[in-house]
Amino acid sequence: MVLIKEFRVLLPLSVEEYQVGQLFSVAEASKNETGGGEGVEVLKNEPYEKDGERGQYTHKIYHLHR
Repeated sequence: MVLIKEFRVLLPLSVEEYQVGQLFSVAEASKNETGGGEGVEVLKNEPYEKDGERGQYTHKIYHLHR
């Protein structure tokens, strides 16, 4: 069975708001597609700014089974 999901971006929307929504969508899809103890555990996900650089800091643990 193939499930198709459609997401629409409504404007006005800032780039930062879009990035947060995109991160959330990817995390949700990843969570829904993994099972049996496998998957990604996100411990921390926050924006950072240091020495004039901006970005997103994410601390993850990947659980894999053989």
